Amino acid sequence: MDAANFEERPENKWGSIVDKFTNLLFIVVCVIMLFSVSWILFDKGAVMVAQDIVSINPSTSL
Repeated sequence: MDAANFEERPENKWGSIVDKFTNLLFIVVCVIMLFSVSWILFDKGAVMVAQDIVSINPSTSL
């Protein structure tokens, strides 16, 4: 999509990769924390929560 811009300014390519990796890492950490807290609070209920999330949004793969 932005290949031309990346070729003109290669530093932006690495910046966007770092931003995407940072955002992905932040999302993963949030999800892990969410499931950890739900597991501690509800014990086996976290499995039901995960199944509910998957049933609501089938495109999400765990």
